Amino acid sequence: GGVGASEIIFNAFCKALDMDPAQVTADAEAVRAYAKATPPGTILTHMEGTAAAPDKRIADAFSGIGSSLYGTSFSIGLFTVMEGCGVAINKENVEEWTKALKVTSSKATGDLDTYKQNKNKLRMAEEMIREIEIREKKKLAERLETKAKALAAKAAEKAAAAVA
Repeated sequence: GGVGASEIIFNAFCKALDMDPAQVTADAEAVRAYAKATPPGTILTHMEGTAAAPDKRIADAFSGIGSSLYGTSFSIGLFTVMEGCGVAINKENVEEWTKALKVTSSKATGDLDTYKQNKNKLRMAEEMIREIEIREKKKLAERLETKAKALAAKAAEKAAAAVA
């Protein structure tokens, strides 16, 4: 199969930032697996630095966030980790988790509204696509039924003509 447009864009984006797309993907999968397998309280201790994360990449990411220029991508990463370990994404939890990362919560809580709005828009778009697919399948079923009835009528006519 061919490469999808999103993969081409992702690869171009990574390369423009001097990053290896395969490494970025591997790192993202490692974080998702970590979030899924680690209790929220343990993740918070890793973020605070009071306990070491099992994967050096994750430990380095947590320790480097406080000294980096905090941006929306950090917020999305934080929300993804929170979702992965089953923590509700709300203002109070985001404030608690940004405190553990030693970053100000105002940017992340601002990003939270945008994140929720975008997720809602995506959910609505997916629902609209599903509705369109259902409508198209119904139309196809109606066309097939009409065609089948026409073929059955034709067959009945031939059978009647053969009997006569």
